[in-house]
Amino acid sequence: MSKLKLLLQDLIFKMTSGYICPRLPRKYLKAVTGFEHLPRSGPYIIVANHLSFFDHLLLGAMYVTLFKEKIYFLTKKESFTSFWSRLWHDATGAIPIDREGPNKSQFKTIIDLIKQKCIVVIYPEGTRSKDGTLLPFKTGAFKIAARMKVPIIPIGIIGSNTVLPIGSKWFKPGSVRLAIGPALDQQRVVDKDIDGLMLQARGAIESLVHAEASPVFDQTQCSVAARQVAELANAELDALLMDGTDRANRHLLNKVAQMLEYARLCDSQCLDAKVLKARIDGLKALQLVLPFNLCYVPSLRRACVDILSNDPNHPYGHYIQGTLYLNLPRLLGGSFPKALLHLEAAYQRAGDYALMRSRFGVSYAKALFKSNRRDDALNVLNTVRLESDRPDVRHQKRLQKVQALIGEV
Repeated sequence: MSKLKLLLQDLIFKMTSGYICPRLPRKYLKAVTGFEHLPRSGPYIIVANHLSFFDHLLLGAMYVTLFKEKIYFLTKKESFTSFWSRLWHDATGAIPIDREGPNKSQFKTIIDLIKQKCIVVIYPEGTRSKDGTLLPFKTGAFKIAARMKVPIIPIGIIGSNTVLPIGSKWFKPGSVRLAIGPALDQQRVVDKDIDGLMLQARGAIESLVHAEASPVFDQTQCSVAARQVAELANAELDALLMDGTDRANRHLLNKVAQMLEYARLCDSQCLDAKVLKARIDGLKALQLVLPFNLCYVPSLRRACVDILSNDPNHPYGHYIQGTLYLNLPRLLGGSFPKALLHLEAAYQRAGDYALMRSRFGVSYAKALFKSNRRDDALNVLNTVRLESDRPDVRHQKRLQKVQALIGEV
């Protein structure tokens, strides 16, 4: 493959993952359930019902956003006829397949991807369903899984044919739901029970599609899914902070914020997602100088009121509110007494939420110092210093702040 073609493919994938993927769920995705069933890395095979070409985009967007993974799809070879169509399909992970009779080289491509621990999506129907009913399954996906002994994850897709119907070249208004089920019986994979796997996969996808249409299912499962996504995004943010990128890479913070879009879609009232969104906005504000960072103040205040109205004791709600009072000029609402009140609450209640007090100690010590309570400020800083004696960049930065503030006090 020529260097120019590789460069073009890389450019197309970056444009797709950076521009299209964040916007698709916001506009078309209504809900996703069953995130707990998705392994965080490959290799494994996804089997899903097939309604539209939009299925490729939606699943690809979810994996790029949540797991930073490029996944691969089996796509009919007719989609690779023109140069630009082939270039786009190659860049986005499509694998050409002859639906009439796949040859050995096509199977070898899939096997090689699985050996590289990639995730492959195979639609066992082999083509799109015109009316949404499941078509007869083909054996290819199950034979490959049995040969490579990799898990099979079923996914039910609902409504993608309303967004991009068969024969249409343009997106239409519509909403899509994704329902992810637990992996199929791995013992059947090991035993190469192809018929048993096909029956189980068909039953799983049918039940996922039917269950997702139930309003009760939406209400009970979507809040669980939202918390799972928020937990995933929180781990990603903590990893960035441990690497010291909280003040250096705004682009990465935006990536974490895009992950929260899936939590909002599942449950717009998810408290964990609201807290994380406020933290990200606060970190973005720290990257700016006056007066530009003031644009975040109204949204941060609203977020704190929202968080504390749902959980009056939440440390991050108090911490963000207290930091605003501490750093804002008095004319814009700054107040040392109010800052001390909120930051003390965050510091004292951190342990109840399995959080280290050192996360809130530096700001709390500043508020104590501003309130002429120097001995109390020193006690807090010494506690933070002990908790921050760790090798990662985040704690070392905090330790430097502590040392500087102790010298000032």
